[in-house]
Amino acid sequence: MKLGIIVVYLVNENTRLILQEHLRRIERHTKTIDYTIYGTIIRTPEPLIAQLRIGSHPNMKLYDFASDTPSRAGTVVHPDAREHGSYLDKLTGLAFADGCSHICTMDMDSFPVRDDWFHVMSEQSAASSSGVVAVFRAENGDTDLTHPCGLLMPITFYEKFSPVFIPPDSFFSSDEFIKYRMETGQRPDTGVGISEIIHRKCLNWTRLKRTNINNDDILFAGIYGDLIFHFGSTSRNIKYNGADLMNDRLIRTINWIGENLMYFQPGSLLDRLRAWQRERIGQRKTQAITNIFEAYFSDPDRYLNYLRGNGDFSRFIKQHK
Repeated sequence: MKLGIIVVYLVNENTRLILQEHLRRIERHTKTIDYTIYGTIIRTPEPLIAQLRIGSHPNMKLYDFASDTPSRAGTVVHPDAREHGSYLDKLTGLAFADGCSHICTMDMDSFPVRDDWFHVMSEQSAASSSGVVAVFRAENGDTDLTHPCGLLMPITFYEKFSPVFIPPDSFFSSDEFIKYRMETGQRPDTGVGISEIIHRKCLNWTRLKRTNINNDDILFAGIYGDLIFHFGSTSRNIKYNGADLMNDRLIRTINWIGENLMYFQPGSLLDRLRAWQRERIGQRKTQAITNIFEAYFSDPDRYLNYLRGNGDFSRFIKQHK
């Protein structure tokens, strides 16, 4: 077997430590399988690319798609998701053409955390009818999404179905996707092109669910299947997401009042109260992310053990809150 690890890199000064940890963890935990990282670097300053020397990794092949940049246009999915999915499609095709038996997509801020991660996922792949194994983020509101922060696909699935990570906008108004969304409730996002095929063909896939015992955020710093760690959306400047809003009691109360007792009017007391609470949620989220990064990089192995429920790292976390 040969594994192709597929990654789209978007780096800035704030994420360079994450990039280095991502590469270090892949190298540390992937010693018993022949593997190559197939990557591309997007929207990153040239001096930073040269300084980080990403392409010097011994198991990496970097591709420059500058002459074939995908469009970020569209109305159905976030432009970042559209761009990300397009690059994942290109790199996946290159990896399989290069002789890989499996590909595993990762985000720049996700990586394996066990030496046997690929062997466990490949066994899970062989046991499922589709062969696909992927992170499943129910805490993000997903109901059937094969998430690309940790998605294993065998060449048999690729050759049979020619999947894409993000179908074109026109697909989302097709009868196939409307039926899929009605039956699963899954919204469009990167990876939905794969999960829709699996559902339509009446196959199954293995879901790597969040296995944290300790959580410092509802979404960030997740371990999935005790195999893949994901910081969570570090390439975007996220103040909060849908999961944060859904789990806030005041926001739920405000939304209920707005939907059942009165309409939201721009500038009304109810509208201003909702904006005020969202700002508070954003401030808490920013602080939580800062705490997680500081805690992780103070002692990565100890922090991962803390998330798994081992050790007393929680005392360190409380000092940052």
